[in-house]
Amino acid sequence: MYRREIMYQIVALLFSLFFLPGCSGDCLNNQQKVENTTYLVQAISEVPAITDAIKELTPLISNVIKQELQLDEAYDFAFFIPKKLQRVSLYYLNDVNQKNITMIIDELDNLGIAKNASLEAGASTTPRFFGDQQDELVIMIDDISGNLAVLNQEIKQSMHTLNEVYYTQHDQDFYNISQSERFPFVPHMGLGRIRSQSIKNHMKDSSQAEDIFERIKTRIIQLTREKLEILFGRETLSISFEKMGLLDLKKRSYIKEWQ
Repeated sequence: MYRREIMYQIVALLFSLFFLPGCSGDCLNNQQKVENTTYLVQAISEVPAITDAIKELTPLISNVIKQELQLDEAYDFAFFIPKKLQRVSLYYLNDVNQKNITMIIDELDNLGIAKNASLEAGASTTPRFFGDQQDELVIMIDDISGNLAVLNQEIKQSMHTLNEVYYTQHDQDFYNISQSERFPFVPHMGLGRIRSQSIKNHMKDSSQAEDIFERIKTRIIQLTREKLEILFGRETLSISFEKMGLLDLKKRSYIKEWQ
């Protein structure tokens, strides 16, 4: 009987160690581990002329790429991925621990970002390629009143202050400032992305890759400018931002929107 009680106690102890919550060591570390992500503060608009431009440009750009790659026009592959939303990124926050998201929201609430949802600007007919791979087709935004630049500075200062407070309390940065601000603030709106790697994969002569890629981008810039001048009437198109949003880049979804 005594041995049986001892066995019951051993089994109960093993059960508590391996199956009950509140375990220690590596198990606890895994439970507490939260991945970092990048958040973008964005102004969001919905302008019919821009929607039409993206819709009309999508097949035209794909055809330009197919021509330069010497592919049949009927070849079924989307070389251009259009943007679903019209957005202007106001500030980046790289390498933020996801468990600290409420701190960003609180800062933006205190900043009164909701009142900026009615900001106005101008969409130009000037297209460019942006991004680390230079494959993001964008149009430049004319910050006519300078309000976008002011808002960028206000958000920047607010997040710098948050970072200072967080560092004092936790002896580490709240986010990666140098990475977040590696590019100057130049207002622009994405129209879509050409699939640069897929384009390179379809090239028959890899030694001509750079020349072909530059020729593709030059033709797309010219095509886009011509289409925008028709749709915008050769002038800067007036746009207003209906709401502000905080985008989780990893999840590709908005954590919160203000309007």
